[in-house]
Amino acid sequence: MTRSEEAFRKEIQQQQDPPEQIVGDGKIHRYGPKKALWYVIFPDGIPAGAFGDWRKPDQQHKWCAKGTSEMTNAEHAAHRERMERIRREHDDERQRQHEKAKAEAEHTWSSAQPADPGHGYLIRKGIQPHNLRQTQRDGLDVLGRPRADPDWRAGVAEELALFSQTVINHNKADPNDRKTGRQSSNRHRRQ
Repeated sequence: MTRSEEAFRKEIQQQQDPPEQIVGDGKIHRYGPKKALWYVIFPDGIPAGAFGDWRKPDQQHKWCAKGTSEMTNAEHAAHRERMERIRREHDDERQRQHEKAKAEAEHTWSSAQPADPGHGYLIRKGIQPHNLRQTQRDGLDVLGRPRADPDWRAGVAEELALFSQTVINHNKADPNDRKTGRQSSNRHRRQ
């Protein structure tokens, strides 16, 4: 671990559990319980990074190997420009991911068929399919519904999906077993 990565790790340790190892490659690294903790460090130029907890978006922290008072005017301007360029690149990549997710969701929705009223989930819940659609994904039957407000924009790709999906194993419901839709061999029945 370089000197700047070690200093960055110590800074993280003051705010949250640090990762076992710092990888200075300019990419977001997730770690900790449920991968909720994250960090990113840019080792080129004046090393700088950020870290936080996805569960607490208001608690993101920035770090730089040199304080602004230690930088020359030229270093400060170059550092500021580099951070702005990185932010623009990150925003552009996020926008590309959103557009890709949106296109995939629109394709999935347009290729899906109206939901089968005999779908195990619908029978177990005792509901009609109304405007649900059904398709296959990764070997599972997927039920989907249209977004309530498809123009609503949020910061994460999954919220752009027009095909809000519930993945369920497709089993025709057995009236003897409401939970799984299958006859259970270990069920005790009253006589």
